[in-house]
Amino acid sequence: MPVFFFNLKHGGGVLYDPHGTDLADERTARCHANETARELMRNRETKTRFWRLQVCDARRATLFELSFAELDDTLAELRPELRTSVRDVCAKSAVLSDVIGEVQQTLLQIRGALLRADNAPWLAVVDGDRTQRQRNV
Repeated sequence: MPVFFFNLKHGGGVLYDPHGTDLADERTARCHANETARELMRNRETKTRFWRLQVCDARRATLFELSFAELDDTLAELRPELRTSVRDVCAKSAVLSDVIGEVQQTLLQIRGALLRADNAPWLAVVDGDRTQRQRNV
């Protein structure tokens, strides 16, 4: 049975699924993602509307991302054009969040390169994972 990883992307970064979940196929993983997102959203839709659930395969390659805004039933009370606007803002915010994360990663890499060039000890950790080894002085 294939394993799927469900990573939570929120304003503060990404919470990576360390173990994954064994599911029959991608269709079942999509249903599981919907259920998980709805559970995380329950009674706090406005706070979680910008969150996303990234679903990855066993190689941790992204299969799809599920936007919580797409599942937010509280938006049903809005006029259709306003509901569309809210969902668009959430989607654009997600793209911006991803780009900011990539820029932060690039800055860490640049900092490490500068420290190596100065023969200084360096260590970079992102989301608790060591991305570069410390050099011996």
